[in-house]
Formats: sequence, structure tokens, C-alpha cells
Amino acid sequence: MALDKMGDWVLGRDYSAAPTCATCHISSYIGPNGKVVGNTKMNMVVFEDGFKENFPDTRALPEIGDRLSTNDAVVDDGALVMKRTYRRVQEIVPWQQRRANMAGVCANCHSR
Repeated sequence: MALDKMGDWVLGRDYSAAPTCATCHISSYIGPNGKVVGNTKMNMVVFEDGFKENFPDTRALPEIGDRLSTNDAVVDDGALVMKRTYRRVQEIVPWQQRRANMAGVCANCHSR
């Protein structure tokens, strides 16, 4: 499965068996034009109130303690609206750690 591979992890090239958790959660794929598609490097920003937001590795990460504007979907008078909420960053979980965590889940049942 090439779970230790750095860089693009591509379905069909690095893994071709039946779909697994990794198929969606840590893979890219080759599109019709033959180019790699998909962003597998999602950092997670955790806020003090427990709210979490994914930041692709192409987006600058905030610092712990920064106050950021986030959007919440709320019902207002029967309609779903977006409400801006300011939150303080408590933790940042880098994509490398998230990938290692996912591989650890697989290792509960599967060998390397």
C-alpha cells in the first residue's frame, strides 16, 4: 500500500486492491488527463471551543492563540444561513500526523 511514501499517494499506482479507508482518506487519483488529482495533505486546526477546520497544505497555517473568523451554518427563522464566528486556535494537527494516525488505525487489523 506504500503508506510510508512521501508525496502523492495515488490510487491505482500505489494501491490497486479493493477500496479501503485509505482510498478516500489519504489518496489522490489519476484523472482522465493522466495528472494526479486530489489534495491529501490536510492540516487540522482545532479551536478552543472544539470546532475543527481543515486547512490544505497550500493554505498558510495560523499560530496557536490566533483569533480567526470561521463560518457556522445556523437556522435563522427557518432558513439556513452562514454566521461568522471568531475562534481562538488551540492546536494544529499537521497532515503528516493525521496520515500517521490513519495508518495506525489500519495497523490494528492489517500488517504492513
